[in-house]
Amino acid sequence: MAWQYLPRFLVFVALLASPAYCQNCNNAPTEALQIICSQIAAWNANARNQPTISTASVAAPGGAGGGISTLAVSENPRTAYECMDIACLCTFFGGTGGNNCVLPGGARLGRALRKEYRVMTDAERNRYHTAMWTIKGNGDYDTLSRIHSSFVTSPGAHSGPAFLPWHREFIKRIEIALRRVDPSVALPYWDSTMDSTIPNPTESSMFTNELQGRTSPDGLIATGAFRGWRTVDNSRVFRRSIGSQGRLFVESDITAVLNTNDYTQVLAYTAPSNGCPNPANWAAFEYSHGNPHIWIGGDMFTPTTSTNDPIFWNHHSFVDLIWENWRQARQSRAARESQYPPNNPQCSSEAHYGNNIMQPFFPMTNRDGLLNSYTDNLYTFQARPTCSAGNPAGCGSSKQTDNQINKRSHARFLFCDLSHGAPRCAAKIAVNGNCGGYTRNEDRCYLSVCQNNRCISTQNPPATTQPPIVTTTPAGQNQETCFNEQQCCSIWAARGECQRNPNYMNSWCRASCGICRPTTYNLNTECSNRHPTCQAWAARGECQNNPAWMTENCRQACNLCGTTRAQACGQGGGNPTTTQRPPPAGQFTCLNQHYCCIAWAARGYCTSQTAYMNQYCQPSCNFCRGSQPPPLWNSQTCVDFSSNCQAWASQGQCNSNQQYMWENCKQTCGRCALTNLNTRLATCGFTRRLSRNGRPISTFRVNPFHLPLRRQSSLVSLAPAPATGASLAPPPLNRKALPKARLSRRPAQRERLLRPSGMAVF
Repeated sequence: MAWQYLPRFLVFVALLASPAYCQNCNNAPTEALQIICSQIAAWNANARNQPTISTASVAAPGGAGGGISTLAVSENPRTAYECMDIACLCTFFGGTGGNNCVLPGGARLGRALRKEYRVMTDAERNRYHTAMWTIKGNGDYDTLSRIHSSFVTSPGAHSGPAFLPWHREFIKRIEIALRRVDPSVALPYWDSTMDSTIPNPTESSMFTNELQGRTSPDGLIATGAFRGWRTVDNSRVFRRSIGSQGRLFVESDITAVLNTNDYTQVLAYTAPSNGCPNPANWAAFEYSHGNPHIWIGGDMFTPTTSTNDPIFWNHHSFVDLIWENWRQARQSRAARESQYPPNNPQCSSEAHYGNNIMQPFFPMTNRDGLLNSYTDNLYTFQARPTCSAGNPAGCGSSKQTDNQINKRSHARFLFCDLSHGAPRCAAKIAVNGNCGGYTRNEDRCYLSVCQNNRCISTQNPPATTQPPIVTTTPAGQNQETCFNEQQCCSIWAARGECQRNPNYMNSWCRASCGICRPTTYNLNTECSNRHPTCQAWAARGECQNNPAWMTENCRQACNLCGTTRAQACGQGGGNPTTTQRPPPAGQFTCLNQHYCCIAWAARGYCTSQTAYMNQYCQPSCNFCRGSQPPPLWNSQTCVDFSSNCQAWASQGQCNSNQQYMWENCKQTCGRCALTNLNTRLATCGFTRRLSRNGRPISTFRVNPFHLPLRRQSSLVSLAPAPATGASLAPPPLNRKALPKARLSRRPAQRERLLRPSGMAVF
């Protein structure tokens, strides 16, 4: 069928567009690895061509709003998907008791226990199926699945070190969606090594009516738990082409990972360019994980469509298990959170850099995906099924209920293979499947017996039991994830900015541009509260601390119903500007005085260190109070903000006065990279860690506290030329240095921020 071969053709075409790619896919040892390598290379080539979307890398269509709105970053989860402990989930699920959470119905919410799919009890498996169908029906499944479908939204999902942490966060979110439906559910894993050992893996009991179903001749799934499951775009039923190409995981794949001492070969550079000092080898986990994708085929074959198939999540749950087993075996607790490959443009795109944003899961960084809190707090794994000659029934999967286990001598879906070396669990073989090659009389046939090397049904006709398709109602608040980030979005969208300025609009005006669809509020209502926490946020001052997000989404709570968006945005929200000519010296009286201002503001210093930020970072904090900042101060456009920049640079000020010059004379000083927030955060030495109580703490190697704090509240200027009022600038060349200003007492320790995020998150 032609559709089976089209994805492979496309990835090879994309690979040709990446001449710097040095991992020669033709040298891969198998045809499947050649395909996987080509897919990874194509993703990498496209990701490298994507600008990094961040708060400082895009220009708003107009001047309405204010800088703090698109820079305010919450350290407090806005949806359940951002939670990293049970106490947080408990709040969103409507429970009480924090980490000892009791839900409204009396059930307790604890860590999820991820089991192998076939070892679950029938009741557990049916509850999982019900939860999956429920989130498919309410839209949560498709909303989350779309994240994986494009290198534009998720450039770090593939092709480098962020692959494993990115997918850990991704599948965590689908598990949280499932647990909103049924808090007892966990995301099961599929250990496909148990299918790969039977004579013909396509005849595994995994792909029978009682579990994942059979594939029709045209590739559609007509039976099983997910029969009739439609693709994310709702255009058709998802497809498989099992066994047409590739293979499943084999035990040597797992051993290769677990025996690796070098963490850079686990968090590997799988899409290196020429000159990368430590490229991945062909046993790297991102490569080998692709084999089951190719073997399943159909929608699983291609990264952009793989989440159409529900088995994607079970496969990646197993990948996460193997990674966690490696972490526990090869790293100390501290190393698990700190060891991440160094940034190197010859080895990966910037989307994989450790301190860069894990797009689109802002404000998480790629390093955050290493946190121990995932398995400390949210979920754990049941060990992979094992057996022995003395315990051939150890593989489990007998017909079970929650309260009793039918202690039959054989399992339903798995058996203990004693004929091929060390005892190992394997998938039972479907009716009419090849059961030859076993010498120890193993009970290896599913609902049948082995006769003349074939599994012959003992029932006539054979049993065709299929799981019921059931849905239920999720617990807790609906998890709305679709918001605009500032009040002029609808005005800008109406005049066509979604098409003219997609970099900004698709990130900050997602609702108005149709990138997502709100499910819990009406986008056309002029004055309402779009988030259930609006009143609480307003009560603690968020209308002032984070004005633009709040004026858009909590308009009623902020008492702003008397002014329409059109009035607030000047009937159009300003006009896009394209000028790059430096303004005359002294034209703007409100300037950031340090190149880290935007970074400090992005991490909440406007409210936690107001005195410093009011004197040095007024535009970033929306503190200008009527004075005029440069129109492009928070833009991806690299411009100088003064016509004196060239003269100052000739005096050596780019080196001697970096704090001011790198911010306001970026073009002249060659610091255009600072228009990217990720680069700015790295330059300012930003790090993010968890405190002892599990709360995130943001710190900077470069911080505002080394700047003199004047007792007056007037703007302080660090410009090289003398400025009106107090100046801390280095003098022009051949001038006597100014006396050092007296320091005031350093502010008290920063309070933990509690405010809504100013950026769209899933």
